[in-house]
Amino acid sequence: MRLLNSTAILLGIAVLAVATRIMAPGNLAWWNGVGLIFVLSGTLSALIFSYSLGEILRVFRIAVIVMGKKPITLDRYVSDIFELSIRVRREGLLKSQEEIEALEDPFLKDGLNMLVDGYTSAETRWILEQRSRHQHLREMLEARMFRSMSRYAPAFGGLAALLSLSFQAQAAGPFAALTPMFGPALLPLGYGLLLSHLVFIPVAERLERRAELRNQLMQLIVEGVVMINDSWHPAKTREALDSFLPAGQRKNAAESYT
Repeated sequence: MRLLNSTAILLGIAVLAVATRIMAPGNLAWWNGVGLIFVLSGTLSALIFSYSLGEILRVFRIAVIVMGKKPITLDRYVSDIFELSIRVRREGLLKSQEEIEALEDPFLKDGLNMLVDGYTSAETRWILEQRSRHQHLREMLEARMFRSMSRYAPAFGGLAALLSLSFQAQAAGPFAALTPMFGPALLPLGYGLLLSHLVFIPVAERLERRAELRNQLMQLIVEGVVMINDSWHPAKTREALDSFLPAGQRKNAAESYT
């Protein structure tokens, strides 16, 4: 799936580059290095003014990691919690500790370890929901940084175009002499729009989508952990957790519990 996504992205960029080259009549240049530097440096300066350097580096590092991660699949977690509920019902929490420690998700592992340590269902729910809420807020703030960049880039592109036209108008004199300079002068605005809509907004959307799915997953885990602690029958647990899934991914709880 990741290979397919990467191929689609590269193909889209290639088509965009070819279309841009075709739209340019003759040998007209569509490269303005100084304008691109102005847009990038202005966007970065505004970002540093809005956020600390540590926050910026951390969010960029997280964005790179998230872009390379597999999509979150809720059905796998429903199956894991269902299997755990069967194991706990038959053998108890203490005998299920090896299986708990083998879990990859730290949030699910922490919730089950709370049960082993004797936390009540109410205490476990409150702690896990607080963690979930604050993590969701942090992840949405990370996405907001790229939303900010999507606004800064076109603004600095427009500013670069305006300054370029203004300086060239003062140097060129008559309007007829200025007309050929319009194209190169407006290129920074195009760079800003391209960065905004091809890079910053898609990355923000990706981070927001993952944050929403992660928040939904955490709610699923909270409910599953509490159900295990309250000794729900595994079939009922499966039925309840299946409500988090699309209809096509749900399984018959009675048939699953064998």
